[in-house]
Amino acid sequence: MSNLDARLQELLKEPVKSGTAAKRYAVAYVRVSTEMQEDKGLSMPAQRAIIEKYARDNEIDIVAVYEEAKSSYQDEHRRTEFAKMIAHTKADPRISVVLVHEFSRFCRDDRLKVTYETELEDHNVRVVSVSEPMLDRDTPAGMWLGKIIEAKNKSYSMEVAFHTRKGMAQNAQTRDPETGFCYKNGGAPPYGFESYHVQRGFEKGGLPAYKTLWRLDTRIVAGKPVHEWARHILELAANGISLDKIRNALDAAGVPSPRYGKTWGTSSVHSLLEFNVLLQFAGYGVWNVRGQKQRRNPRHEWVIVENAHPAITTLDEVLKVQEIREARSAYCPKDNQAMVRASGSRFLLTGGLFKCGRCGSNMVSHTDAKSRGLDYYVCNEVKYRKGKACGPGLYIDKTVIEDAVVKEIMGLFCDWSNLDAFTKAINDRLEKVSHTKDCESADIKRHLAEIERGLSNIRSAIESGYGDIQWANDRTMALSSEREKWEAKLAELKGQVMRPRIGVQDVKNLQAKFWDTLENGNNTEKREAVRMFVSHIRLEPENAQVLIGLKGLPAHLVYPLGAGRGFEPLTFGL
Repeated sequence: MSNLDARLQELLKEPVKSGTAAKRYAVAYVRVSTEMQEDKGLSMPAQRAIIEKYARDNEIDIVAVYEEAKSSYQDEHRRTEFAKMIAHTKADPRISVVLVHEFSRFCRDDRLKVTYETELEDHNVRVVSVSEPMLDRDTPAGMWLGKIIEAKNKSYSMEVAFHTRKGMAQNAQTRDPETGFCYKNGGAPPYGFESYHVQRGFEKGGLPAYKTLWRLDTRIVAGKPVHEWARHILELAANGISLDKIRNALDAAGVPSPRYGKTWGTSSVHSLLEFNVLLQFAGYGVWNVRGQKQRRNPRHEWVIVENAHPAITTLDEVLKVQEIREARSAYCPKDNQAMVRASGSRFLLTGGLFKCGRCGSNMVSHTDAKSRGLDYYVCNEVKYRKGKACGPGLYIDKTVIEDAVVKEIMGLFCDWSNLDAFTKAINDRLEKVSHTKDCESADIKRHLAEIERGLSNIRSAIESGYGDIQWANDRTMALSSEREKWEAKLAELKGQVMRPRIGVQDVKNLQAKFWDTLENGNNTEKREAVRMFVSHIRLEPENAQVLIGLKGLPAHLVYPLGAGRGFEPLTFGL
């Protein structure tokens, strides 16, 4: 470069900027996943203090702090504060940094870490560890050092998980010296038990050490202790009573469900009769049923301890219930001619499209087990809670309601008989949307013209000898700033303004695609086709009517073009 012309060398130099560098904004994320981290000085207050000091030293404003005492071992989605932090960071254009005490606090899973960092980088945001070396990943050294740190964090996470689970397994097999029962690792006990805490010694720091044990739930409901109702459920199951009939018996006796304190559901009864829960009813401690990400572990990996807490029933009764349940699960559809569900739902209107107008619950599929072939839609509350929270059920024949919906959609297609007129109607509507955008654009241009006139007047005043230069400079800066704002709005609006035009052939193509989907498509494609034209369906049980809300224009065709949706509710009598 020494041989270059001096004038060129001068131009190649970096210009010296006046004033201070632009202010940087950040969010902070702090997390602990084990109590042991408190002893190592990694508590949330300690992490936050270190992060705040780093921000002060580097002139970074922290706009929000997200704190989380949660392990991501079982499921990454359990870190709700982390998800909020990511969403806030991507939504706030000021934020350019995420501050963490160390990268392992952000994410230890190397694959997920790359995913999260890539999402943030797309929004010009970096993750910075305030206690680890700064990495320049655009250099070979930075890339290798980053991989070493990721491997270190991953191995540390695996080591923590190993020792944590080892400690939990030991805790589940350790007997309390006073009661003789085994300690528990947390989590809600099954119906019929309640947990309580006992102090057993002291921690290293002198704080009391508490352990968890289970005992029978003696609260009185419907005239009997809760643990006796749990035994009653087991007795009914041992006698071969179905889940629905057990549910009905509990509701008839006025026993509140354990989950919501209201009526029982079939799934609530089912959860009490799973094999690991049945063993717990017999006094066995069962741990390690589920592993990472809630996956169920094989039974030979379970940790089972006899006489781990008071028993509600006997092992013989548990094995009898399990034998009945396994016999039912082995019921082969091929042998008894039961209906086998196809891939994807055979019902076109489930999934939230069809709702009960009385309680707001979804209408769900129901197949009559006796007739082996009659399909119905019925309120979710009616099917699984026998209408306790809704009322008497109304079973809607699947064929009748689906044919009615398709018929109404065909009515829309009949309106397309004059394709030229229909295409013109769509284009007129799109034109109306564009006209609204044009009006907004004209208003912005008017504001910009007024600002230009103001700037021109200031220049003319200065040229004429106006003496208050400071006022002129301040006013010019204010108008220039206002002009930038309006120009940004105009640029944004220009990105939205369009004058879409569709032709008759577009309408014909949509017609052909729709009919082909209904005739030859799979279940998923048929459901999506119906949702192109139907906004909502609501059952009115009191007057036996169904309200079908049709979209005035096919959303698949016009909604992406900005035309909006028009709803035309139609009533269908049953």
